[in-house]
Amino acid sequence: MRKTLGRLMADAECSAHDIMAVLGHTTLGEAERYTREADRRRGGRRAIVKLEDRRAKKFAPNRFCGFGISEKIERKTK
Repeated sequence: MRKTLGRLMADAECSAHDIMAVLGHTTLGEAERYTREADRRRGGRRAIVKLEDRRAKKFAPNRFCGFGISEKIERKTK
């Protein structure tokens, strides 16, 4: 349960010093282990969001997309 509490605190963006005080660690390195893991997870989530945003912008609907195909179809249906 101690490790779970450390992870939850790190995910809640508590500092390594806060985690150290609550869990009773004697060295900062022990508490920083939790914050490093949380930072990696947050960084991974941010990277995925950036990729999804870029992909959405890249493939956004554009009326000029299709190189005139839609114009030809519109003319045929009229």
